[in-house]
Amino acid sequence: MIIRLFVVLFLVGCSQKLVMKRDFSTPEAAFETWKGAATKLDLRLLVESYAQSARPSIEEELARTTQEALQAMRTETQRTQFFVEKVVFEENLAYMRIRRKMRNTESIEVITLIKEGSSWRLLP
Repeated sequence: MIIRLFVVLFLVGCSQKLVMKRDFSTPEAAFETWKGAATKLDLRLLVESYAQSARPSIEEELARTTQEALQAMRTETQRTQFFVEKVVFEENLAYMRIRRKMRNTESIEVITLIKEGSSWRLLP
């Protein structure tokens, strides 16, 4: 009986740690969800972070990606600081200017997101 209780508590504790925050209510929240999924290698949530039309190609790309490459992506995401500098809205699109900083290197990226219903999703 004690062993069963331990197993149940262990599984409940593990499942709570594995639950990723899903928030696509704003472009910033969608980006944070993507970043969390990349950091935790939650591939299902990573795919869900993209626009519906992009998901088949993202799934295909991830299926071809080696475990070593996925780990490298995870490590790079963990070591990179991301700063959202500006978001510009144009109808159902949002353009998010992000400054990335890793060690002594900085770069600027513009990420495009699309509003699908009430959710924002990344475009590749």
